[in-house]
Order: sequence, then structure tokens, then C-alpha cells
Amino acid sequence: ESLAVVKHRWAADQDYTYAREQLKSIRQDLTVQHVFDDLAADAYETHARVAIEADDMGEFNACQAQLQRLHAAGFRVASAAEFCAYRILFNSVVPPPGQRPQLVLSLLQELNPRALGHPFIAQALDAHRAIEAQDFGA
Repeated sequence: ESLAVVKHRWAADQDYTYAREQLKSIRQDLTVQHVFDDLAADAYETHARVAIEADDMGEFNACQAQLQRLHAAGFRVASAAEFCAYRILFNSVVPPPGQRPQLVLSLLQELNPRALGHPFIAQALDAHRAIEAQDFGA
């Protein structure tokens, strides 16, 4: 499986150019073949995590919309809170400051009440509040 090879090579040598190109190719193949399952979710999650590690927010963000759909459809739901937390953090720092609270609020409105108590989401919300208050000492 090519995804396993990319994961192994990323762990071994952190060659982001190689990983990015291979993961984009895998994502494209999955899209062309209309694959919408755990494998697709794994590919998008892997690409998003690698992009975060490589500080490539553009690639990270490119994975988010599809991951939301995959998680909502029930694929790899164990990772859904992790990626929701990433979206909260992303929307806390990337968009212009005036847009950030509304973007985070819209994310929260999509969550069920149980998800709001998840430690990843709670920590991301604490970080969001600190960013909005410019309270970086906490």
C-alpha cells in the first residue's frame, strides 16, 4: 500500500517534498476512483498531520473540508475530535482577527454537546480564548 510507504518514509527521513507529492497523488487517485471510506480518511488525516509538522497550512487546510465530510459520514470517527481541535486552532490564527470568533463559533455549532467536552477541543478552545484576549502567559 502506497500510503503505508509514505508514512514509513516520512517517519524515517521527514522529506516533506516527497511526502507532499505522494500524498497529493494518493488523494487525487482516491477522488478519481470515488473512494470515500476509512482509507480515504486515513490518507487525508496523514496528509493533514504531515502538513502541520511541515508548517504547510495551505496543504493542511486543503485536507480539512474532505476530512469533515469523511468524519461526518462515520469514517475514522475516533480522530474527529483531534481534527476539530486543529480546525479551531487554525481558525484562531490564520484568518483576519475580526473573522476568527465567527469562524470558531460556526465550528462549535456543528458539534454535539458531548464533543465539546473532549480534552482536545477543550484545550483548543482555551488556546482560542487566550489568542483572542492576547493573553499568552497562560
